Amino acid sequence: MFQIATLYGNTNSDLDSFLKPIVKELELLSTKGMVVKKNGDEVARACVIPLVVSGDIPGVSKILHHQGHGSFYGCRFCYTCGEHGPSGQGMYFEQRNCQIRPKDCLLPTDDQLRLPRPEPRLNRNNITKANAFKNTVSFTGIEFFGLDEMHLISNMAKQIYRMLTPMDRKKYIPENLNENDYPFLLSHQAFTLIEQGMNDSRRRIPLAFSGCFKGITEKSTKSYRSVDWIDFLVYVIPTLVVPLLVHIPTQKAVLALVRACTLALQWNITESEIDEIHR
Repeated sequence: MFQIATLYGNTNSDLDSFLKPIVKELELLSTKGMVVKKNGDEVARACVIPLVVSGDIPGVSKILHHQGHGSFYGCRFCYTCGEHGPSGQGMYFEQRNCQIRPKDCLLPTDDQLRLPRPEPRLNRNNITKANAFKNTVSFTGIEFFGLDEMHLISNMAKQIYRMLTPMDRKKYIPENLNENDYPFLLSHQAFTLIEQGMNDSRRRIPLAFSGCFKGITEKSTKSYRSVDWIDFLVYVIPTLVVPLLVHIPTQKAVLALVRACTLALQWNITESEIDEIHR
């Protein structure tokens, strides 16, 4: 992978104005190619073809001119429609096996853009204009844009942490449910055990490990980066957190989520492992 640019600007800047010169150069390299010479002699001749464009989730949404993951049709890969949670906050996507977005969805025409925009719940396409890579020879559709798994999975770990901590979990407990029946209930003493277990394990961690493995507390996650949250999800939750959960169905559900994330983080994956993630 070659980093070809670092773009700086406020959130209201026109991202396409930065991308168009880069895209133009990529189109020339894809069609005309390049010749590498040494001392006047041709060494190599090749074309450069972009295979994927990626970034964090909000960044790729801007490249696609997609309304974002907080909207009703917030998934840029398919047409699943979300719903707000009981508190009216957040967006939750429970529908599965929805239609994958076709290439045409990403390339609205001028005539389509001139039509009145439907209300958010009916706006399936959720794309406000065609993206800057629309004429790239390798642009095939939605799979051209990568998914940032690091922030995606680390945010899952943060969400589980918030559901567990006494300070944050109150907003996740339904109004008609007694707190003692909350399936993710952990006591203050349980968090002390988790912190102690993490700190005790540090002496066995190889020096080559560069992450932060300071014991997590119910009040502070200071110095935790995305990679550290992933370590918390993959290593700490199944070994130190799950045994402290009282409800067996909750234990199984959390372990299944950890297993799916662990498989998704692999460099290679088999078809059977993809089926396991879906289950």
